[in-house]
Amino acid sequence: MLFLQLLVFLYGFLALCLMLQFFLTSAIVQQQSYTSLSPADCRPGNKAIMDVKAVAAQPEGNANQEVAVRMGPDTGEAQQHEMKINWLVLMEVTFAGLARATGSFMLVLATVIVLGGYKWNLNPLDFWFVACLSIFQPYRIFGGLWWQELEILVRLPSLGAHGRIDHLLERLTGYNLPGILFLRRNLAKILVPCTFSKNILVPFLSQRLVSTFVNIKQFALLGLACVCMSVSGGRLIIHDFCDTNKSHEDINLNPVLNLFYSLVLAQAILSYSESILSALCSKETEDIRKKYKLVGLGERTLALYYLHVRKICRDGDVSRTVRMTLTSFALGTLNSSDKEVRLVGIQVLRSLLRAEACKVAARSEVHDSPDAIESLFTIIALTGQDDTSRRTRKEASRVIVELATDLRIFGFPRSVQSICSLLQAGNEDELVMEGLKILRGLSNNTDNLVQLSNSVELMRRITETVCHREGKDNIKKAQFSLAVIGKLARATGKQGIMIRCSMLENLHLMSTIREILQDSNTAHSGPRKLAIGVVSGFTLDSKARNCEVTRKALGILLSIFCGPHREAMPSDQVLLAEQVRLAAGKVLVGLTTESRANCTAILERGYLQSLQDELDNEQHTERRVMAANILQNICANLARRFRFGHGLMDDFAMANITRVLLKVVIRGTEDLEGAEAVVEAFLGLGLQLSKRIGPAKFNEALKHVGPQNFIVTLKSILEKANGRGDARRPGIRRYIIEQAIWMMQSEDRLKCIEHFVTVGMLDVLSTARETATMVENYKLEYDDIPVLEYEESISSLAQRAMDLIR
Repeated sequence: MLFLQLLVFLYGFLALCLMLQFFLTSAIVQQQSYTSLSPADCRPGNKAIMDVKAVAAQPEGNANQEVAVRMGPDTGEAQQHEMKINWLVLMEVTFAGLARATGSFMLVLATVIVLGGYKWNLNPLDFWFVACLSIFQPYRIFGGLWWQELEILVRLPSLGAHGRIDHLLERLTGYNLPGILFLRRNLAKILVPCTFSKNILVPFLSQRLVSTFVNIKQFALLGLACVCMSVSGGRLIIHDFCDTNKSHEDINLNPVLNLFYSLVLAQAILSYSESILSALCSKETEDIRKKYKLVGLGERTLALYYLHVRKICRDGDVSRTVRMTLTSFALGTLNSSDKEVRLVGIQVLRSLLRAEACKVAARSEVHDSPDAIESLFTIIALTGQDDTSRRTRKEASRVIVELATDLRIFGFPRSVQSICSLLQAGNEDELVMEGLKILRGLSNNTDNLVQLSNSVELMRRITETVCHREGKDNIKKAQFSLAVIGKLARATGKQGIMIRCSMLENLHLMSTIREILQDSNTAHSGPRKLAIGVVSGFTLDSKARNCEVTRKALGILLSIFCGPHREAMPSDQVLLAEQVRLAAGKVLVGLTTESRANCTAILERGYLQSLQDELDNEQHTERRVMAANILQNICANLARRFRFGHGLMDDFAMANITRVLLKVVIRGTEDLEGAEAVVEAFLGLGLQLSKRIGPAKFNEALKHVGPQNFIVTLKSILEKANGRGDARRPGIRRYIIEQAIWMMQSEDRLKCIEHFVTVGMLDVLSTARETATMVENYKLEYDDIPVLEYEESISSLAQRAMDLIR
């Protein structure tokens, strides 16, 4: 009896230790900010994950090195549920193994000793109890959880449909009351066959048969465990097996039956604990489904995850069982030979990348597994025509969309080819859109731009999506394509120069861009504005600015900026047209910067008067600013020694110098807040007009505003600009200092140095020199990146002006 009591105590102590370990681990996971993952856990080539339908796990290979993955508090909380499932599965498998081992010993004891081999005088209750257990015990020993695994695998094709129907019914009912929840679940099961177009009856019957048998088996095992606990406990307490005084042959029957009923009690306790752990595991899977928002595929995903973790645990890899996560499981299924399993892995990977609770850790884990990314690009390139293959391809492309912004495609040779396959003519519009979204994300990384632009096939496919713009979907695709082309055109550095050169040589692309620019349909304002953004990239280097292809686009932009204003259009269309006009004006400013050929082209096309008229446009301040900047560039680039435009620009300068100086003085007496752009534009234009007409004629024009008054205005504006402490309008201080230098260098005509000294210009210049910013040394700025550096810094200009005053 002491041996039996010790055995029962050991079983109970083992169960208590495992429970305690589970709850302690859950508490520790909440406090952790790091977790260690073996590379074998998330390597897609891991044979143990490649096919969860396999009976035995394949060898993993050597993977001794561990990688530390940084996780925030939210990530630890999200993975806590997965850790709980892992520990619950570990304990469930352990209890199941102990129950089978106990049952094996009990079967041997019953068949060899109690029922055969020895002569006993058993009473009917003991005989029938031992006989029934001997009949049903082989199923418990050798069956294990095999029927539960079979249910998961048989139900795999329909679980997605079941989830979608359940989600639809949930939206229709709207309440989660117990009765409605029960009705909804059963309606979903009944409606599952309706979601299949082929092979409806056989899958449905097999799924219902297996599911029914599994439910019966689970209730039977639970009931059997309760019966065994009741009978064995009662027999051990009553202890009336036989009267050993009547028969010396039954002298050993009491200890044998004590041992037998103790084993029955131990197995019943273990089986009951296993059922409780299975129920707890179901609750944790439901929490994970809600946490990661696995609507429509949570049951299927978590069923496979549960099966996979149990396989690893049965193979004896306890450490890997505890550390397994949904992300590593999803990555491992990418190379699975089973299409349904691979689709499930990709779907859950996308859900994890979108879930706020775990997307940072999931993204980090995927980026640390280049084989997984290569597998995703391979799946995208597959062109299978069956429904599963198409869905898998679509889901894989959506996963790449989530990863594209942080992805460098240099190390993935199949990436560009795979994206080209998505943009292929004849594909579903949804696939084309996913391909364009991938390109938009990849174009955010400058390292990817050269790889994309070097692919002739890819550029051809992108251009084809731009050509067809009729219809809402085609307009949307054209906008995505133009956004990508614009990113390519606005690349900086030597890479940008190479990309723009190849784009300008692509005649089909450039003719398409010009065709979009000429499209005055207000419904196409979105693509037109993006096409203007493409041309804006050509302002970033002199070769692209002065190219003949760019000059053709410049003529179209002039007609847009200086074209007539349509008052009859609806207000929303007027707003869109104005946005397109302003975008064209901004590009014209860039194209005329340091480009004599483009400035000459503007005069040849006769747009000088239109630009001059915009200077007096009080209703549209932004147009006035852009027109003043364009005229400033024309005056700066068409010097007096060039024959064309000489007399034309001289007449323009003489006609407008007094008006521009008056505007500077008027604006200078007001607060700069909100008027910086106008002040900057007219200061720059006034400087170039002054240089063009010369000191003598400038002195005559200055008499209309007063030399002293003009210098006080310059000092006041510079002082206000110094006090703002920002560089939102970097040209204000530079133009004032250059104007002061030019006037002091013409001292013999203007006699102005004394006025600069009197108003205290020296101190203001000193402040400007000390507070000079880097951005003030550049002429243009695109996407917050300054380009086209001046020959002389603003600090040097301020110092030179101070030397002239002294």
